[in-house]
Amino acid sequence: MAGMGNGVADAAAMGLAMAVIAPLLALYFSGRVAKIVRVLARHPALVLTAFVFEHAALIAAMTGYWSPAWLTGLLRISLVVIAVAFWLPVVDRNGLGDAARIVYLFIAGPLLDLPALYLIASGRSAAGIAMIVTMLPIPLAAVTAVYSWMRREERDAIELQRLRESPS
Repeated sequence: MAGMGNGVADAAAMGLAMAVIAPLLALYFSGRVAKIVRVLARHPALVLTAFVFEHAALIAAMTGYWSPAWLTGLLRISLVVIAVAFWLPVVDRNGLGDAARIVYLFIAGPLLDLPALYLIASGRSAAGIAMIVTMLPIPLAAVTAVYSWMRREERDAIELQRLRESPS
């Protein structure tokens, strides 16, 4: 496991950076960089694609014998930046709509787990499982988005029913 150091700790740290720290940074920056959020919300597929490929490139660099330390460091920094960009349209009120947010998150979860599956398949099971577990906030965010959308729709339907039944 050349270049990976303590595989479990590295994988867990990467998962936490992508699924916990990045959304917190996105929440912090969402009101401050509204123009960037609008651009990212219009192109979420590109952001997700960049995030998936950057994540896979970092895993390849960390597990390969070919990667210089400076490249791995640069990839680690860019992973956090792209992860924040990934979360900005999700956490911003003017970002993605409910349906788009849900689809975005449900697609992202399995795609971002592919490098973890590579770790498992290459004999680094503990590191792969650690990465998957620490990235569980992504599918949990998707489930939360479904639930909040469902509650909002139910509330709107009840309000509409009340308006129809009330005497004018």
